[in-house]
Amino acid sequence: MKPVCNPRLEQAAWRLFVAGLCIHLCLSAHALITLGYPYEAPLLGPFPFKIHPGTYLMAAALTCVLASRGHALRSAFEAAGREPLIATHLGVMVLCLCWVLYRHGSSGAAFMIDTHWLPAIAAFTLMHFDDRRRAWLLRLLVAILSVNAVLALAESAVQARLIPLHMPGQDSGFALEEHFRASALFGHPLANAKLTAALLPAALLLPMRATWRWAAVALALLALLAFGGRAALASAIVIYGVGLIATLMVRLARGRYSYLQLTGGTVFSLIAVAALVGVVIATGIGERIFANLYVDSSASVRLKVWSAYDYLTSEQLWLGISSRDIDLVALRLGLDPKYEAIENGWIYLSMQFGLVVFGLWLIGFGCLLVWLAKTGAPWAVAGVLVYVAVASTSNSFASKTVTQGLMVTYAVASGAQRRLDRLRRIQGGAAAGRRNSMSASFHVPGSERLTGIAARTSAPWAWDARAKAP
Repeated sequence: MKPVCNPRLEQAAWRLFVAGLCIHLCLSAHALITLGYPYEAPLLGPFPFKIHPGTYLMAAALTCVLASRGHALRSAFEAAGREPLIATHLGVMVLCLCWVLYRHGSSGAAFMIDTHWLPAIAAFTLMHFDDRRRAWLLRLLVAILSVNAVLALAESAVQARLIPLHMPGQDSGFALEEHFRASALFGHPLANAKLTAALLPAALLLPMRATWRWAAVALALLALLAFGGRAALASAIVIYGVGLIATLMVRLARGRYSYLQLTGGTVFSLIAVAALVGVVIATGIGERIFANLYVDSSASVRLKVWSAYDYLTSEQLWLGISSRDIDLVALRLGLDPKYEAIENGWIYLSMQFGLVVFGLWLIGFGCLLVWLAKTGAPWAVAGVLVYVAVASTSNSFASKTVTQGLMVTYAVASGAQRRLDRLRRIQGGAAAGRRNSMSASFHVPGSERLTGIAARTSAPWAWDARAKAP
């Protein structure tokens, strides 16, 4: 029996979720420190202040949306039954946090909530909204991504940051960098590069003119160069390039393109690439990337950290060590604590959890990736792969970041937009059939499914519609 929905609580949940999403995107860790919120070092503060304010709003949104269906705890168990992969992911991450608290205490454990609990919080909240609301979030993501890209290009032009970067051991962020890197809204340049690369094709999923869609993609690509993320750029080129070639091959095999479309598209693509290269050369955007296409000190550190296991005992290897002990291992590796760290989340987590609990974490993280692959549109799934590839080159999985929760929102919103596009095409076909019908009894093929699809798309609780839509 479908639970009765309290519209006021559901509306409150929607507004809280949107507010939390905007705060996650617009207030990075560096912006919070600038505002005096002790989210990260070098400021100190109690454990509750080590959680992002946007995460509190999203947790409140989940509470409201569960309560809107009746008893919140009963609604939570019903939601977990509908999404076992996400339920398994959340259960594993809760156990991992409990293990870290038991083994090492609260120091260095707060990252688990923003990084590894937030994806489940976002997923369980979004499953209670209809597709029109979910798809609207895709527009919001593209809009904020475009604003962030414009700010990045402006920062590159004036060689100054809108929000200062607070780095341990440094007075003014990246003042000693040889090549300037923009930071815009999302904080650290590499965090910007990672999120921009993951959301790069998001505009292509929106139902608007092709000119505007590709313009948004080009803007994001230029911003990606301004952020100076080599791993992000390389991952985006490889993964999206393979996806684009595969899509073109399939469409060519099906005869979707005429000779005129092929030749015109080729010429237009060459002109667009030439124009983009011209802009890059004229403005000097991406100077750090093109000036360091070799294994520099930043890349060599990522290779050196694989020797960290040599400094662990058998007990430490299987049961884990604290974050402070990991810092000592980094010193023994010869890393400069002011500028270098163990920039590999897989290694860092395996050392902090120990191999036993790390294996459990891999299962939970795998459940999240499988769920994202089932939920998102194909280009969004490619974005998830880009995200994982780029995050694997840093310690993103073992540090505070809200980007995993943002990727969940991206995947869910893209899947909702895809279903709405299919529904719109079916409705257009049905309308054309009615106009061409010669009698009232004319039957439109597929129209018997239209009512069911429309009902599933608009029903707040019909999360399984993503697998049943044609």
